[in-house]
Amino acid sequence: MDPHSFTVILQSLLAGDDGVACRGFPQLAAVQPARLLVVGDAETAWWRDELTDFLATQFGLATAAGEQYCSGPGGLGCWATDQPGVRNVLVVIAGEHPPSAALSELVDDWRARGFETVGLFREGLNPDDVLPHAMLSQHAPSWQSDIREVAAEIVDLVLLGSEERRVFVSYSHADGSATAERLVDILTRLRFDVFLDRFRLAPGIDFVERIADELVDKAMIVVIETPRAASSMWVRHEISTAVSRRLGLAAIHIDAGAIIGEIDELARCRVDDDDVIAAFLLEQHRTQLLERRDSLLESVGRSLRRAGLGPGQIEPDADGFRVDSIGHKYAVTVRPRPADLHRFRLAHERVGTAMVAVVVHPQPVRVDRRRDLGWLTENTGVVEVDEGRVDEAADKIAAGTL
Repeated sequence: MDPHSFTVILQSLLAGDDGVACRGFPQLAAVQPARLLVVGDAETAWWRDELTDFLATQFGLATAAGEQYCSGPGGLGCWATDQPGVRNVLVVIAGEHPPSAALSELVDDWRARGFETVGLFREGLNPDDVLPHAMLSQHAPSWQSDIREVAAEIVDLVLLGSEERRVFVSYSHADGSATAERLVDILTRLRFDVFLDRFRLAPGIDFVERIADELVDKAMIVVIETPRAASSMWVRHEISTAVSRRLGLAAIHIDAGAIIGEIDELARCRVDDDDVIAAFLLEQHRTQLLERRDSLLESVGRSLRRAGLGPGQIEPDADGFRVDSIGHKYAVTVRPRPADLHRFRLAHERVGTAMVAVVVHPQPVRVDRRRDLGWLTENTGVVEVDEGRVDEAADKIAAGTL
């Protein structure tokens, strides 16, 4: 099967061994195509197989196409190694002894290419002793009795990417501050980038513009439902922005007070327990971000078809569409959050000069950020399209004039 059709490639390897087990998963809801290589020394073989099989089950359940056999080479010989726009993630399972030279060399090679590395170790061990030296400055998740305890973090890392872990906390300052601070502590431990409220802004900042910009830039808004929250002008404004922008909405309801009607009951946590709240937030973040991405993909595909482009001209790929129009070919990348320099670079490298790169995303609210995007477009040739102007862009793509 063509590896280009896979959204996620899952590989496993013992350090120093040439044999790589490789599985592909097409049509998986991920914000960016990714190759995941799970490695360890010989003493970690059982843990490696246990984690890899569990990850394969989770990825397989997340796509109607299921698991596919991938016959390509593994390691740094994999097709994904040199493919622009594909994330390469190395998961290193630490044993109970110092890492072998072969494992340390693999980590060094991986990091030298700018790829991502994640270390895993069993609680009670010192990660400085059992992980390769190049990984000592990184946070490493740990497990207690079963390595599958850390699988959810790996799934989130692959499907969402660390940069997508952004949350906006909305609450009433009159009666929700204590819960807000507690929620920030929980989210920070989960390695989320959290924006709390207008009271944390620097003097002189236009907080209305900044809040709108922060909302659009976040994957999800978490509302703390307290008696004063439902009547708070600011909370209502933030919820209204989230609804109009189709952002994810979830609620923490552990204090007495009215519920907010715009938030579905399935997206509401009523249990006053940090571990339960953490698991709830992780699940809601993953689900709502991917739902937002899929909704935007569906909207772009519908606009392209409405513009008169036929099935033979529109080819879905892992993060958007490839379109063959009049005299031009387009690679359309869809982003659920505002694109940044990194995303523009990936879009540009992915197509080179053979196609026109297009990024569809929610434009940032702040004028200075929009000016930066204009500069990027002018200097990279990547066309950026706000999600609210997709129909107009689709007409230009169909005419070959975008």
